[in-house]
Amino acid sequence: MRQAREEDTADVYAFGETQEILGKALKGRRDDVVLAAKFGEAMDHAQPLRRSASRRWLMRAVEDSLRRLDTDHLDPYPPHRPGPDTDQDETLGPLTDLVHQRTVRAIGSPALPARAVVEARRVTERCGHEHVAVEQLAHSAFARPRRPRRCPRAAGTVWTRRYSARSTAAG
Repeated sequence: MRQAREEDTADVYAFGETQEILGKALKGRRDDVVLAAKFGEAMDHAQPLRRSASRRWLMRAVEDSLRRLDTDHLDPYPPHRPGPDTDQDETLGPLTDLVHQRTVRAIGSPALPARAVVEARRVTERCGHEHVAVEQLAHSAFARPRRPRRCPRAAGTVWTRRYSARSTAAG
């Protein structure tokens, strides 16, 4: 059985430089990798707290990430965090367009509370958007919650990060 490797990056990591490095490293091997790229954080040192998941921001972010990664598509494409001033319809609409264009293979979601996942499902059904196919969970073997929140109506593929943002990766 052939094993796929998953690489997770974001436009904001080193303000895009990590995507450029990863794009060079994957040259000629893109089909061997599931490439997840997140968007929505500020790419400007002058406004580090600014973020959005609006159509305008998202469409520019995907073009920039594709260029930096030197690829024609991304596999899951989640926002880094929910946009504080953007409703889910405004984010899911352009993501659906990108799935239909085959620029994005699956809509991803950041580590959201269960109620937000349920709301996203309602929005996709009401507005005719593609469903969220990948939920990225913050998970760490070192810091597990006592009572994990569950979302019994959610179904599909679940990818977890190897470690959470608050822990340190060894090796």
